[in-house]
Amino acid sequence: AYTSLERTYAVVMMICGVLGYSTVLGTVSSTLLAQDQRQQMLEGKLVTLAHFSKAVNLRYEDYRRIRRHIEAKYMDQARWLASGGGNLHTLLAELPVGMRSA
Repeated sequence: AYTSLERTYAVVMMICGVLGYSTVLGTVSSTLLAQDQRQQMLEGKLVTLAHFSKAVNLRYEDYRRIRRHIEAKYMDQARWLASGGGNLHTLLAELPVGMRSA
């Protein structure tokens, strides 16, 4: 850079580059964190289901149906991220009505 205008331009471009890089890095980091949180929530629900199925001697077929439902719902809906995790009351309330009495 030979003139002050060139130096100013170079500094502005460097700042823009840093801001762009930070934005991309922050977005990727946020996405990975949300994915990890969703996975932890799923694992919490499945552990709760396993404890519940043992406590009430739930048939394996019913356990499998409920587990598949939970896993499918997690894959389809990101809103489960804020659903409360391993709470048994929440777990049962989220089941379809036909599966609640199985």
